[in-house]
Amino acid sequence: MNYFFEQKPSKESQLNLKHIDRHFMKNCWSEESWDHFSFEHHAVGWIEIQKEMIGFALYDHLPGDPYAHLLKIVVRLTWQRKGIGEHILVESEKRLKLLGVQTFGLEVAIDNFNAINLYQKMGYKTLRALKGFYSDGTDACAMSKDLRF
Repeated sequence: MNYFFEQKPSKESQLNLKHIDRHFMKNCWSEESWDHFSFEHHAVGWIEIQKEMIGFALYDHLPGDPYAHLLKIVVRLTWQRKGIGEHILVESEKRLKLLGVQTFGLEVAIDNFNAINLYQKMGYKTLRALKGFYSDGTDACAMSKDLRF
């Protein structure tokens, strides 16, 4: 299992992200959203096994900014519940710390109990509820973690 990190994802990485998101994410981004998404100030961390991307985390981060925001984390269905998401987050936090990030924020669907439990286990704190956050009307929970400790 290999972990990779790119500040500005390559075209090949972008295509892999779109494919995995489309096939394995409940609230996947539309093709139009991906087409209009600028990777200029974003980073991605992912796991590969035998040269196949099995999961990724996409972040919003401006160089020099002490704050990063997790936009999405997706793991292929056959690899879910095997620690891949946690591994991606642990490795990504290490890379973000090296870039000077002190606070890492995210939103998670209020009914995504597995993800909420993982984030809490990893030290993320709940900040507030966000009504109707997702396009289907699902509420979300805003969370963050202080990476200085």
